[in-house]
Amino acid sequence: MQSMGRALRVVGIFVLVFIIGMGSFGAGMALERFIVGPAADNGSTLDRTLSSMERDTRDSPEVSIEMIEEVIELLEEEYYYGDIDQQELLYDALEGMVGGLPDQYTVFKRPAETRMSRERLSGEYEGIGVWVDQPDGELTIISPMRGSPAEDAGLQAGDVIVEVDGVSVEDMPMDDAVSRVRGPEGTSVNLTIKREGEDDLIDVAVERAKIELPAVMFEMQDDIAILTVTVFGDNTTEELDQAIEDAQEAGAEGIVLDLRSNGGGWVTSAREMIGRFVESDEGPALFEQSNPDSDDPEPIPMSPGDFADYDLPMVVLVNESTASAAEIVAGALQDYERATVVGTVTAGKGSIQRIHQLEDGSSVQVTIAEWLTPDQNAIQDNGIEPDIEVELDDVEDRDDPSDDSQLERAIEYLLEGE
Repeated sequence: MQSMGRALRVVGIFVLVFIIGMGSFGAGMALERFIVGPAADNGSTLDRTLSSMERDTRDSPEVSIEMIEEVIELLEEEYYYGDIDQQELLYDALEGMVGGLPDQYTVFKRPAETRMSRERLSGEYEGIGVWVDQPDGELTIISPMRGSPAEDAGLQAGDVIVEVDGVSVEDMPMDDAVSRVRGPEGTSVNLTIKREGEDDLIDVAVERAKIELPAVMFEMQDDIAILTVTVFGDNTTEELDQAIEDAQEAGAEGIVLDLRSNGGGWVTSAREMIGRFVESDEGPALFEQSNPDSDDPEPIPMSPGDFADYDLPMVVLVNESTASAAEIVAGALQDYERATVVGTVTAGKGSIQRIHQLEDGSSVQVTIAEWLTPDQNAIQDNGIEPDIEVELDDVEDRDDPSDDSQLERAIEYLLEGE
């Protein structure tokens, strides 16, 4: 687990994409809740969606359901290059409609994307267990997870996945390539690998399994507990409590809460994390601005836990990819002077989304509010300014994960007080 913690600090440089796919996490998410849509009826998805659109547009003479039906009919009758897939047309239309809003976080997701995002938050998925990146269009293994089918099959860091089950994934979008590698537990996937130092391509068969993704990892360094948090998901609070208990038993003299490249997740998990380090009577975890014209944001309380009195000196590590729910935590701990923030200015993603799952497995993610820190500082487009700014050199961590100037500065601050 210690080596995994060190490896995950590489995310400050590599854009790591889990084999489950990260979906919107790359840009950051604060999710209010997941809402499942109405039960299915006997009509087609297209008919139901068009009926809904008709209700919403009947007062607008410029747009009507008849126009949409007319376009579909014209395409089906006249399109030269092949048959028309109504389902694909519908998805394309929904993506275009939602994508036309001036908010990159309000999105429509197809069923596969929705499933990947939900699995990311749940902490487990079915696949082979590797961390990957896609430099120069090549699906490259950064590291196989310890004890995973990928490690058992002999896959190595630096291996480039050229084909999946005989289909080339070179220059294929990341989500598409990832979807081909994933699959049900017990099934097998055949990978064609390009490995440095080998003249010929290597074929590797890997049996998929259920993979558990840790949300929190613990290690000790120089009497300092390092808690690396990768996501604010279903299991984050439980794993955080265990990591804090481990730190207590190890006699930690300080805590580094590493939120670098954490793209967020559930707001509830963020509130619970703040409640582990700040007494609940100090104030709210955040403020929610649900009306852009209002000057009276709603205070959202923190959720206290068993470790609220765990008051060791603390540093929060952040970078430009620390986003959303992770920024909620960093901003609150900074405002309450509970922790010193070290690193670089965060992503500045200060909005909250609600997810509505549709009956075919797709979903609509809607921005419903913006959030403010306990001192009512806006995060949207601003980010969290670190108390101690430390840039991470572009070449750091690539060859030696222990070469981490931001972490070194955090430990130095905790041990020396400056």
